[in-house]
Amino acid sequence: MMRHKGFTLIELLVVIAIIAILAAILFPVFAQAREKARQTECLSNVKQVVLGVYGYVQDYDETFPMFGYRSVRGNIQCAFTFLSAIDPYIKDKKDKGLFSCPSLRDAMDMGSYWNPADPNNGECGQFRSFSYVPNPSVIVAGPTPGNIQLVQRAESPIKMAELQFAAETTVIADGHLMQAGGTCNPAYILFTAQNAAPTGVFSVAIEGRHQETVSVGYADGHAKSIKAKSVACTGTNMNGKSLTARWCVQQAPYNRVCGQQQQRICASAPTATPGSPDLWGIVDEDQFGKCVRSSR
Repeated sequence: MMRHKGFTLIELLVVIAIIAILAAILFPVFAQAREKARQTECLSNVKQVVLGVYGYVQDYDETFPMFGYRSVRGNIQCAFTFLSAIDPYIKDKKDKGLFSCPSLRDAMDMGSYWNPADPNNGECGQFRSFSYVPNPSVIVAGPTPGNIQLVQRAESPIKMAELQFAAETTVIADGHLMQAGGTCNPAYILFTAQNAAPTGVFSVAIEGRHQETVSVGYADGHAKSIKAKSVACTGTNMNGKSLTARWCVQQAPYNRVCGQQQQRICASAPTATPGSPDLWGIVDEDQFGKCVRSSR
């Protein structure tokens, strides 16, 4: 009668150890592959959104949409934002669709910000979740009266003719609309016309969601990923969500303001980190090369 020899305890432990080692090696690879797939989807979303902006510009006398203004839906006051303005060109009424990054679909809630008591009617197009922020020098607050700025700053909508380098001027990117405050230095503030800073609505913060890259859409309709460096500090987005890092793009032209030879400082503590935390500005050129300036 034949006897079957089983595995010894040592052999089983060796097999288990080999499986554990393989898992430790492969799981990070699988995670990176999943994030790469999300990055590809996110970049596709950004491409579709920026093409929607481009379609709007073509139909409205080469004029970019405003960030938002007060309006009425039925008999309910609401905020008509850039999301509603470009929706006819991408037809994305579903929640968590093209306006949402797959790596962070609930980054912000537009509806609950404008109407906490009735979030579904806060934004005129009933948009809720979104993950991308506009360049506030291209999609500006708009003229008064009627705009929904939080401080007094009024600008007429930007024309495409004002962009000398449209292929290098950003329109939207991965990021958050930020409240004032936090531990980042320089701090997040609500900018005013008097201090010649980017926007009168929110402070904008980009975010390197995809293996330290930011998905960015440009004024000519193309999109690409750019590298960003993180600095540990805290801030709060428009809906009260805490962020634990500021992300800095260090490549030209967004790393320098026109008329200044030195680079922008993205964060000054714990050590000075050059770069742009917001991809703010319209690309121009001065005696030192490509740079960014305010809208006007």
